[in-house]
Amino acid sequence: MPLKIVVENTPLLFYNKTEVGGSMSDITFLVKPELVENQKLDIFSKVGEIRACITDFSRVLGATPEIGGDNIYGYYWTGSSDGDGNAYSVHPLYDNTNPAKVNNRTIGCRLVKPCGSMSEPTLKSITTTSKGIKKYEYGEYPQTVVDEKLGKELESYYQVSCLTETGKTYTVDATEYDDNDKIFRPKSLVEYEYNGKKYVRIEAYVAESDEDSYELTNGAKLTNGGIYWIEVEPIVWLIDEKENLAITEKILFAGIQFDNTKKYHGNFDSTDVKIFIDDYFSKEILSNEMAELQAELQKKVIRVFSSKNYTCGSNVLGIGYCTDLARLSGYDMEYNLLADGFDVRTGNRCTCINTSGEIVTRLLSVDYKYGIRPTIKFENENYIINNGKQIDDTTYEINIGEFPQSIVADYEDDNLDEKLAKGELVKTGRKYTFHDSNTNLKSHFKPYQYDEYLDKEGNKYINYIPRDKTIINPSSFDKTYRWVKVEPLTWFYNTKEKLLYTKNVIISGIRCGDYKKMRTFMHTDVYKYLNTYFKQEVFSSYGVTKSNQDLDEYKEELNAKKRDNVYDFDLDRVNEEEIIQGSIEGNIPVFLHGESSEGKSARVKQIDPDCVILYLSNATPESLNGKSVYDPNKGEIVDMPPSWYVKLKKKCEEEPDKIHVLFFDELTNALPSIQGMAFNIILDREVNGVWKLPSNCRIAASGNDMDESLAANELAKPLFNRLAHVYIKTTVPNWLNWASKNNIHPAIYAFVAYNGEKVLRTKYNGEKPHADPRRWEMASKMLYATNNPYLLRGIIGEGITEQLVAFCKQTVITLDDVLNHNYTNEDLKMNVSQKYMTAVGLSLVDEKHVKEVREFVTNLGAEICATFDSMWCHGDEERIKKLAEIDMLEGGIRR
Repeated sequence: MPLKIVVENTPLLFYNKTEVGGSMSDITFLVKPELVENQKLDIFSKVGEIRACITDFSRVLGATPEIGGDNIYGYYWTGSSDGDGNAYSVHPLYDNTNPAKVNNRTIGCRLVKPCGSMSEPTLKSITTTSKGIKKYEYGEYPQTVVDEKLGKELESYYQVSCLTETGKTYTVDATEYDDNDKIFRPKSLVEYEYNGKKYVRIEAYVAESDEDSYELTNGAKLTNGGIYWIEVEPIVWLIDEKENLAITEKILFAGIQFDNTKKYHGNFDSTDVKIFIDDYFSKEILSNEMAELQAELQKKVIRVFSSKNYTCGSNVLGIGYCTDLARLSGYDMEYNLLADGFDVRTGNRCTCINTSGEIVTRLLSVDYKYGIRPTIKFENENYIINNGKQIDDTTYEINIGEFPQSIVADYEDDNLDEKLAKGELVKTGRKYTFHDSNTNLKSHFKPYQYDEYLDKEGNKYINYIPRDKTIINPSSFDKTYRWVKVEPLTWFYNTKEKLLYTKNVIISGIRCGDYKKMRTFMHTDVYKYLNTYFKQEVFSSYGVTKSNQDLDEYKEELNAKKRDNVYDFDLDRVNEEEIIQGSIEGNIPVFLHGESSEGKSARVKQIDPDCVILYLSNATPESLNGKSVYDPNKGEIVDMPPSWYVKLKKKCEEEPDKIHVLFFDELTNALPSIQGMAFNIILDREVNGVWKLPSNCRIAASGNDMDESLAANELAKPLFNRLAHVYIKTTVPNWLNWASKNNIHPAIYAFVAYNGEKVLRTKYNGEKPHADPRRWEMASKMLYATNNPYLLRGIIGEGITEQLVAFCKQTVITLDDVLNHNYTNEDLKMNVSQKYMTAVGLSLVDEKHVKEVREFVTNLGAEICATFDSMWCHGDEERIKKLAEIDMLEGGIRR
């Protein structure tokens, strides 16, 4: 009996894809017995040596070279342990093996794999030498540095963004090769195409002692910080026919530690270098196969499940989560997954799968609400098995193509609208076709195309018209279009049935068709859509590129744009904090307008936590300007500076290279006479005409406008004209950003993140407590001190307190549950508010377990994961870097 269909029943899904994990490749290292005299592989006897030349690429990555005759040889690892925690490596001069410490990055990698695992489309015979040595090309990799002339040409095009990206990347270790204590940090090198050939650009790190010590094959010296263009070339393998093994002719890369543990005892499959080979190298040398695979899939017929292949025995066929796009396009999760099998229909009905996993029939009158999971019969399974993630004995998971899937959060939706209006989103030229939203859903399929847009971070979106707005959170959101993110499309592959099928329900809103004319599935609108539009759009090349013929024209276009910005200004939009920061850096006094609860002083303290604050609403002339006193020792009147000036001067003198802020708080609440004194300090940078402000002092001020406070006075016009002005309005996103960095209680953070503006601030009536950004900070302090949320009634009011308590009483998955895997699929069926509470509670995890916990949180959706990230980091740079490393390692190096 197939498993039940699993659907997410929340107002807004924020669907999150599961990354494809790497399967173990059969690429490995030679072992010592294959290299020594008595047991040496036959191929080495033919070649006459076991040592190998290094590529320029491996040299730039840190490989230590040795000159032997006309060739440059290098050290390379074997997979054998010496029993003392070291691994044997091949010496380039003495042509023998020696132990080396496994945390070394200067030893290169020469690779071996069974010949039978080389797929025919990428295998090409080159030659058989006079010694009987067979050589083959298999895969491609960066190897040889280009000559000086071509290098300058490529660099000039690169600098004006005129090189075509192929969409392929190669991974190296971002850690400097002589820093042996640090772990692997993946860094991607983009592959570019120029005049029919492919190249990568790499900046070399060279220790000072090694700089200019060695030349590359083009005669260039290897220097620290030098830019080198490396050509991507076919990998040449030597074939040992007796053992049916293929061995790379050259050492292809270096800079990767054999293992960071510093001890090796023969468990090669768990070493860092083997994991790198499995998760990066083995996929990147053959990634052009993806283009061939997609081209092949475009020729296939796409259907949906039939009753036969639904019951083929796999334990995953019945599971079908739905994407946000499927919901937005009309999928009603009370209805069933659409299935082919019209030959068994009775009357005006079609065959489908219900939510209990049973094959039933449903009326065609509601067929536009069914979800669609495309299926493809596909015989060539080698690529999928070699590059996919195995789920069970007959099932693999793999990403092929792209498709719109996840709706973006409300605030991000607004940001994308703004970027589109400013021209900050560009069309990629790719389109996705769906049923026209302005057409009756029960009508024949009428195609409507949505342009794909690209932002500067490389994310892609479509601006989609939802058919079903009831699922959008909040329900009052009333926009015609919603932004949906384009993401890799995840498929399952069943080796028994030779069937590819999408992991999720991806689309709905397309009816089967006219029953009177519909005789088989091939006559339906769904079939027409899948085979006319879907497969061409999902399996096409993607990205914004320029052909080589357009390079010169495009370069002139970019240069013309530069002439429009002759001062090379940074023209990116800025927020309030950046304006404040810019004013202070430019030594321009800045005034912050806003209500008393908007956190004006907090914004200044973010820039200078140790700023000197003058509260002008209760200031006196003496407290601001100092005073004159009689000095009996001198027998005369002397001027005494105000205490704030003494404090400020001391700070500035003790830290002459640091900017310190003098902050005039509540300037508009000061008496006109006090404003006048403040004006003299701001204008002349002088106190009472006697004491000058230090050169590294900057001035900021704040206050309420007259329509916001009865105590406010109008700011004098001369003073107003001497200030830069910033109008503060705290939004939910920037309050949450501030809250995450200032230890606001997790329960309050989750509550505000979920409910938004309606709880961030409530109306003040002068009679009962209300909520605003400042009072939430007060509430957080009380909650930390008392651990009793009911006490917050005196701060935020009774109504909001009751809502907060109800919110906190929800059932959640705890940190212990996640670490001990103490939860079921039923437990994961939480509503959105439960997910927020769960994520914020999990943010208390320590660094040791954060990777495991974050992998769990990603299943709760993109917005929930962003909430977890913000709370866990609390603005800490090291934690931000930690999460960035986890992002890069997902589906990659396993720790």
